[in-house]
Amino acid sequence: MRLPVFRGFYATLKQVGEALLGEKRGAFQRVVLIEYPTPGRYALAFVTASPASGVTRADGTPLVGVFLPHAPNPTTGFLLFYPPESLIPTSLRVDQALKMVVSGGVVNPGAV
Repeated sequence: MRLPVFRGFYATLKQVGEALLGEKRGAFQRVVLIEYPTPGRYALAFVTASPASGVTRADGTPLVGVFLPHAPNPTTGFLLFYPPESLIPTSLRVDQALKMVVSGGVVNPGAV
């Protein structure tokens, strides 16, 4: 924390770690499918910001923040905003989806 260059980087990593593993585990509200990178193709994503987050379209329509993690490192990825009606709900729990991402889809959430 004493090195100015690393102070911001460390703080960000700490926040991400807490969101994934620590006290703030609820940062990922639910698992959804989104159309990404093109229509007709789907990716697992985590809802991170409700429509009340203040991000809207130009016409005022609220958007939902979703985090699209990179496999196999779910601490990196994209923050994307979608209209709520375009999110496809799943029955996956957050921990199941994270296992799928980390394993590159090899781990089946139905397996014991």
